[in-house]
Amino acid sequence: MIRFRTIALTLLLLLGIAGAGVYLLLHLPELLRLQARNYLQQYGVDDIHFEGLHAGPRGAGADYLVLHGAYDNYAYEVTLNNGQVQYDWRAVLGGKVGAIRLSSLDIVVEQTGDSTTRGRQALLPASLLPQRVMAQLPLASLDIAQWNLRYHSPQIGVIDASGELAFDTRLDARLTTTLANRRLLAELQSGANPDSMHLNLSVHENQADITTVSARLSAAAQDTWVWDIQATAQHTPLIQWLRELEQSWNITPGIPSATAFTLLGNSVLTARIQHPEALMLGAQAQFVDAARQQLQASFLLSNEIRRLDLGAVASGISGTVTFEGELAQGRFESALQPFKVEGLVAPKTLSLPADWVHWMRLGDDIPLTLHTTEPVQIISPAPGSWSVGTENALISLGDKASLISLHTRNLDFTMRDEDPLQASTALTAVLDARLRKQALPALELAFTQRGNPQHSALSLQVADTARSLQAALSGDLDLATGEGKFQLDTQVTNLQHLWANSAPLLRHFDLLNNTLDLRSGTARLRTDVRGKRFDIASWEQQSYLSLESTAGSLDGVGFEGLSVSAGWTGIDRWKTLQPVEITLASLTPGFVVSDVRLRASLPRATPIARPQVSIEAFSADMFGGKLTLPAAQSWDFAAPGNSITLLARQWQLGDLVALQHNADIEAQGTLEGELPLTVTGSRIIIDKGYLRALPPGGLIRYIATDANRALASNNPELEMALNLLSDFRYQRLQSAVELDEAGNLLLGLSLAGSNPSQFDGQAINFNINVEQNIDPLLQSLRLSDNLVKRIESGLE
Repeated sequence: MIRFRTIALTLLLLLGIAGAGVYLLLHLPELLRLQARNYLQQYGVDDIHFEGLHAGPRGAGADYLVLHGAYDNYAYEVTLNNGQVQYDWRAVLGGKVGAIRLSSLDIVVEQTGDSTTRGRQALLPASLLPQRVMAQLPLASLDIAQWNLRYHSPQIGVIDASGELAFDTRLDARLTTTLANRRLLAELQSGANPDSMHLNLSVHENQADITTVSARLSAAAQDTWVWDIQATAQHTPLIQWLRELEQSWNITPGIPSATAFTLLGNSVLTARIQHPEALMLGAQAQFVDAARQQLQASFLLSNEIRRLDLGAVASGISGTVTFEGELAQGRFESALQPFKVEGLVAPKTLSLPADWVHWMRLGDDIPLTLHTTEPVQIISPAPGSWSVGTENALISLGDKASLISLHTRNLDFTMRDEDPLQASTALTAVLDARLRKQALPALELAFTQRGNPQHSALSLQVADTARSLQAALSGDLDLATGEGKFQLDTQVTNLQHLWANSAPLLRHFDLLNNTLDLRSGTARLRTDVRGKRFDIASWEQQSYLSLESTAGSLDGVGFEGLSVSAGWTGIDRWKTLQPVEITLASLTPGFVVSDVRLRASLPRATPIARPQVSIEAFSADMFGGKLTLPAAQSWDFAAPGNSITLLARQWQLGDLVALQHNADIEAQGTLEGELPLTVTGSRIIIDKGYLRALPPGGLIRYIATDANRALASNNPELEMALNLLSDFRYQRLQSAVELDEAGNLLLGLSLAGSNPSQFDGQAINFNINVEQNIDPLLQSLRLSDNLVKRIESGLE
């Protein structure tokens, strides 16, 4: 009985096994379909369709298989042709197959919206290793002879790509596509070490590489991974390719047009990036900060610029620029290694007027050089925070005729991406200039800036190396609108030193046509400027000028104690805020003029090039008396001519005669007179001027020399005149003064008096007319030499 039961159970088990085998053979396609669908549901597969499915104990195949689904706003369709699967039917029940071979795989992906992935994510770069990817798949090996991808995007249109893939113990995948008529090739390979892979990307044009990228991922230590990256780029074809991508994809990478930007050269990048196995990346706003904190990197980027043209701005720029840097614990540090870049700049880029360019002999293109002898340090301690610093940099502009060079001693620039953007700048430099082969005195500069684009505090200090000139500019400026206010304080503490260095240059450039020499003095100019925009014509300004204790000479005429004070407002039209006060201790145009005082004003806003001046007061001590302005008079520099009348008071005849510098003449008496002056162009006209002696008259004594006596011995009239003037007591002396537009000065001298030792003291009248072509009025007073000669040559 027991034996019968054992035999029955054995037969029943065999029948069950046989039935299960028959069931599997009959329902294997459906089992495979269910298993595949269950596995692929996590990727949004909602339907699987077979055609031409055939199966055996150790393998199956399908002529055609289609997958449909959607995942994170992407709809896709996958089509497999002539696929073969090798398996063990017991492994199939556990969701595993052996090898899969496909003759072709077609994938169509369409973007239906923006990605919905949000929040903090963990990126596992090591999970991209081919061995790790295959370990997650329900197969042992994969071979795709040909795969094709079509990607639809609302932004960039359609992209088609193709390739092949083979994986057994190692991965070998290849992708090719065409973007903007350029062939893009991507190759992915796993290394002998399962914890490594190689990725190569390249873009080709006419069988030549436009750009290449080679990346190798490998394990460096426990939970740490390293990317070793090398990349190259050919500037001209790469930029042209990006421009064509911009047009075909309707994106804006910000590359200027070919007429505005041309770059010829190449770049080489070597980099190493190290990161933990799991990169914790947040949302887009925190992505950069999160990545910086977890990445460590070092890089070397070398750029050979054979030619860079920036449209009408600059051209022919060339040089080699190398960057080197690293990222550690969120801090980015890099150095722009010492370099020299040369090129040409258009004058209009510098806003230089055409007459300036012509005067400086610069030409149509101005040479530009940027040269650093120390690295330029670029540091970012945190996202949105940057600093740039360097020492010993040179920027030069010009050529052999005219050259302006800025030698940067120290430059520090920082920026913080706040709301609003914050920035600060500190610069110390020396400005050297050579204009038309003449060197200008060097100027030391110190510039600071702090604030944001809407409110920046600016400061600029300028001084020559001897500190004889110092200028300080400070203020606030809105960089967007140009609205701001500034204060300028310029001081000249050593006018002699400044003038000694400046005068030769002014004369060389024909800007100074006289022999002005300054021996001492100080000056100060204080200016307040306000503006609503960058247009200078819209600015408002107030200025105050003071000149103290200035001494020197002008065309041989010495002066001492010159002081000037003035205050005015306006840019191109000036109006005085206070009268212009000019005082002069002494002036020596061949005689002494002292205590000169002038007060003038611009009562109405007037063009500074040709102002309308109100001369309120003028006085000067000369010839023992005064020369004064009797009443306020106007002077219009725009008018063809101006007239003014000066009064002579208490002039001493002896001081006038002393201009002769001849001890044989002695004169006494007090004069007064009126000098009506008319100035037309560069000419001075005196009409009906006069000088006359005040009662009771005076004395003229002329002691003739032996030579004069010998000359008069044959001229009775001359001999009589010499005898009379030996001790002439005059009661009347009057001189008419006329100076015409041609520069002819006429002095009509009339004398009345007597000599007690001649003709029994009888009263005698005689007239003398002296004519000389001479322009300056004050020099006309030195005609005593001619007066004596006239007397000696005869009476009229």
